[in-house]
Amino acid sequence: MNRHQQKDKGTGRALGPRAAEEAARLFRMAGYRVRLAPSPWVLDAREGPLVRDLLDGWARAATEMETERAGAIRRWARLRTDQVGRGEVQVSVGHLDLLALPPEVA
Repeated sequence: MNRHQQKDKGTGRALGPRAAEEAARLFRMAGYRVRLAPSPWVLDAREGPLVRDLLDGWARAATEMETERAGAIRRWARLRTDQVGRGEVQVSVGHLDLLALPPEVA
């Protein structure tokens, strides 16, 4: 998944999981006060349609990167979707919130 997120999207290689830290670095260089805070998205059976769409998207991305493993990837996505639906597991997606305040804001 991370490799897929870092593919060229038409303007060069994407930052993928490094995007928040790189944005923070650039804001700091421009004199902004920056705060990064983890805010993982935790999804369970209550968000069934979102979980299904998320896992399907991950499976499509993984299949683009590992076409020879497409069957195993689809089976994994179905298994995890079913497990979340039964309340056996949750999906946690790492995420960082970014706050950048310009120098003149107190």
